[in-house]
Amino acid sequence: MKLSFAKILSIAAMAAGALLRPAVAAEPLLVAVDTAFVPFEFKQGDKYVGFDIDLWDAVAKDLKLDYKLQPMDFNGILPALQEAALTARQSGLPLVVSHHKCAGPANWGRTRETLPLIEQLAGGQELAMDVYPYTAGSTVLREDLVDGVIDILITSSQPHPEMGGRYIKDIAAEWGVSQQEAAVRLKPGNACYFQMRQDDVDRVITHPLSMIGSDGLPHDERPHPRLWGAFPRVLATYWRERGMLALEQAIHKMSGMSARRFRIPERGLLREGYMADVVVFDPRTVRDAATFEQPRQFSEGIERVWVNGVLSYTGAGHVAGQRAGRFVKRASA
Repeated sequence: MKLSFAKILSIAAMAAGALLRPAVAAEPLLVAVDTAFVPFEFKQGDKYVGFDIDLWDAVAKDLKLDYKLQPMDFNGILPALQEAALTARQSGLPLVVSHHKCAGPANWGRTRETLPLIEQLAGGQELAMDVYPYTAGSTVLREDLVDGVIDILITSSQPHPEMGGRYIKDIAAEWGVSQQEAAVRLKPGNACYFQMRQDDVDRVITHPLSMIGSDGLPHDERPHPRLWGAFPRVLATYWRERGMLALEQAIHKMSGMSARRFRIPERGLLREGYMADVVVFDPRTVRDAATFEQPRQFSEGIERVWVNGVLSYTGAGHVAGQRAGRFVKRASA
């Protein structure tokens, strides 16, 4: 039996209520829904058909959930944002728009539309967004994203692992097939899609509502460089080199703002009584060294890192022996 996305969400809500309640007790959680991978087309008017808002509302209030959604950032970007806001509002949940972007040539420049809409929505509900400082995203290999216009870097391929690190246009030319056919042959796999424009990324990063996130996952042999370099890249590019953010703004977007938005207590600020998560960097030299060709590179200018008050990194790629990470609990709503 093939389940609809709506039914899957309703099952997830029931599972949250039935299974998570004993485990989480009073600890608040976050629910994430990514509509970039599953069709989110069950809305009629201002209601979702088959999407049990009342059920989610009850579970949300019981388990103190937040709602984090990545809408499909292509031609339907404005309706997608409105749907995300409506879902959160109907459920009484805060909303975080995950790694907001305007992807694909047809949408380049549309942050001039999306950001005013986000500001308008934020006037009536708790809303924030996060963004990474690159013009390429990374996800599973999908032939429907292959348009022959944007560059696509293959980061992994199960049937053709030797093609990792090469661009799909070169692979297609070598095989004598279209880029879409090459994508089908390379699946399952992962890729970096150069589908954003720099001015759009700049506008989102400098917007007052945006936090910085790496969206980095170490599952590829050649991960997106954001896994290793996102935060130093903001300091080097948006503060020191281009002057688009003040140093205090850049740091706040990567620390205090995130802790406040996700209700993580006693973190994100240098304050007496708070957990000592501290990064010491050289403002003259801090920069990302990770590239799409060589992504596993330590950033430069990071001198010391303390995690929960324990010295954990001493620079130049030297990780201290003691690991002091711990599960991070969220404050009550």
